[in-house]
Amino acid sequence: MSGGPSGFAPPFAPPAHRQAEDLADGWPLRDFIELGALDGSIPSARYHARHILREWQLTGLGDDVELVVAELVTNAVAASRAMDFPFPVRMWLLSDTASVLVVVWDASPRPPVLMEPAEDAEVGRGLLLVEAVSARWDWQVSADGDGKIIRALITG
Repeated sequence: MSGGPSGFAPPFAPPAHRQAEDLADGWPLRDFIELGALDGSIPSARYHARHILREWQLTGLGDDVELVVAELVTNAVAASRAMDFPFPVRMWLLSDTASVLVVVWDASPRPPVLMEPAEDAEVGRGLLLVEAVSARWDWQVSADGDGKIIRALITG
């Protein structure tokens, strides 16, 4: 299943926590963080991404990566909260030193919904923003069926 453009390279492996090493294959720079399904996780994820990009000397991609991180983590937190038990949200940042792949996992297998909100709507633009600043984005159900993965590629 795919909700957006595909064709990512290097190969992508589903990010079940135990498969984090497989996910990072082909990406020399990699980071992982697990967050609670809490409102505070969203600014924490942005802050974390900002500092990782500084460490990787990719601050030129910072605004776009932070925007994508905020939107994807916001959606993942909401999806996790809607479940019977609030599972954590997992985020990977991967880089080939020129671009950044943002990968977010949540426990809900429900697909993300790309909406066309009214001009005066205050919510519903998240995936439109992700689509606007990403070179590509897509999603898939986790290989073991325990959630979904959304990924977005940010290029310079």
